Amino acid sequence: MTAALQAATSESEWTVGLLGGFRVRDAGRPVELSGDAERLVAFLALQSSRVPRAFAAGSLWMDCSQHRAFGNLRATLFRLRRGARGLVTADARTIALGPGTAVDITGITAWGDAVVAARPPANGAAVDALRPLATELLPGWDDEWTLVERERIRQLCLHRLEELADELTLLRRYALAIQASLMAIGSDPLRESAHRRLIRAHLAEGNAAEALRAYGNLERLLATELGIAPTQPFAELAASVHHLVPSLD
Repeated sequence: MTAALQAATSESEWTVGLLGGFRVRDAGRPVELSGDAERLVAFLALQSSRVPRAFAAGSLWMDCSQHRAFGNLRATLFRLRRGARGLVTADARTIALGPGTAVDITGITAWGDAVVAARPPANGAAVDALRPLATELLPGWDDEWTLVERERIRQLCLHRLEELADELTLLRRYALAIQASLMAIGSDPLRESAHRRLIRAHLAEGNAAEALRAYGNLERLLATELGIAPTQPFAELAASVHHLVPSLD
């Protein structure tokens, strides 16, 4: 369970996890749902407000007629009311997760704040706290709405990891800044902005050789995968160790 989810658990009996796989807990106890119920709960967990029944039915059962899609939605709601009362609320027109239900992706932009604020050293726990930002949303799910949301969450997490790398470098917490950068690179190996954070952290720590090695890794990766060279900031990095810091600002 992520820190964000743990914090919200005290205010709600129901918790929904989407990162790394779907899971639901009732007051900390795992709850098994049917496949359709899982899809409905996950879909609602990704919405910012109540959604029309027609929108939910059409999104979840795209290959069915409207009549059949509404029938599937009604049947799924019936099963949820029997086996997971309070997890989903519905009225004649709209549907949503129950009030106060905690979802692990809520507040992604605030994730990592505790890591920055914590007194070092606590690198092991801090790395564990950052790890959800490098975890895929609902891996293996291939619904169209899932693919769109997976990329949206991935981008939010990547930007947050890069922000944390910058903040931690300024705080001279270089080991964690490097870990945050590497997590972003692991999620998107061709992302130059993540590689730039890694190089900046190495340089700030006084490890020019590590910075050059990171540059060489990126250069080979881009050449192999895309047939291109790194952009200008990285070209300047290769030109002279003495100009590495200005070239990355």
